[in-house]
Formats: sequence, structure tokens, C-alpha cells
Amino acid sequence: MIQEAASNLGVGQFYQLLAIMVSRKDYKDIMNKKEIDFNKRLKLPNKEEQKEMMNQLTSDVLKDITVLFSEMNK
Repeated sequence: MIQEAASNLGVGQFYQLLAIMVSRKDYKDIMNKKEIDFNKRLKLPNKEEQKEMMNQLTSDVLKDITVLFSEMNK
């Protein structure tokens, strides 16, 4: 479903990044099949977790976000 949504927006190659941006969670956590409760998978991170995730953003990821927004269907 994530890939389909990204394709519909014209940014199919960035489906993982789009999922991360929308959920504010790491992609591996979203897709963790060991956790069967989707609510737990998609639970918003607390402020500390969000801060840590922002600190881990690299310049490459920030460039990809810029490209994603520039290529996204308006």
C-alpha cells in the first residue's frame, strides 16, 4: 500500500522515505512483521525519539526529501 500511494503521488522510488515522513517512524519499525498490532507499529514516537530521528538525518536524506517534494504530483 505504501508503494502504491507513493506511485500515485509520482514518487514511487521514494516510498520508504515517504512512509518515514508520514509516520515519523523508521521504515523497519513500520514493516516489523513480528509486531502484529498495526497500532503499535504506527504509534507516534515521543519527543525524545523524534529528536533523535531528526539528529540522524544526513545531508543525503535531506536532499532526497527535497527531490521527493519537487517530483511529487501537485
